[in-house]
Amino acid sequence: MKKEYTGITYKKIDYSNKRELTLDLLKQIYEINELINKDIIPFHRYATALQTKLGNEKNNPECFYLAFKNNELISGIEGYFTTKDHFHINHGFTRKEYQRTGVGTKILIRTVADLRVHHNVKTIDAVIHSDGFNIVTKKITGLYPINKEKTIYRINKSNKFKYEFKSEPEIGTTHKRNTITVNKNKVSRFELIKKLFKGKRK
Repeated sequence: MKKEYTGITYKKIDYSNKRELTLDLLKQIYEINELINKDIIPFHRYATALQTKLGNEKNNPECFYLAFKNNELISGIEGYFTTKDHFHINHGFTRKEYQRTGVGTKILIRTVADLRVHHNVKTIDAVIHSDGFNIVTKKITGLYPINKEKTIYRINKSNKFKYEFKSEPEIGTTHKRNTITVNKNKVSRFELIKKLFKGKRK
């Protein structure tokens, strides 16, 4: 049974509040992150590596964007800054019973907005390991419908910036690397209003 994503709270954890990344929270991340090969990487090794990364403020600083319901972690994004204006998403994860409810899209929207507003990030990329995360990155940039009927696309409401999408093969793998770029929006206010009123694509 799929769960609704109402009543969700969000938290960002980075170097400034690193103590909030407790062992209990790390264990929840470890358990629901399907990309971790738990036969090869035991929890204590995983936890030590992430706590070390989070404690390093200068060298590729780590950052978590997390979503909770009733104090239970349900979704999140873990990544790091490769440069001051580029952020790499290392892992995106959602608890199974909350998958396909929209919470993954919500957390990525918040992540991209925070990186743009508070860190002046210009590019955000991720190596895609699942169709679900591939679709989520396309929803952000308006290339994939956001409703079940597949009739409504996300529209950028700002005339100051826009998101652009690029997907290319990841060298040496069978995966793709998706990149979201923040660019200045050259659309006039009149054109923007017309676009907002249109609201749907046929």
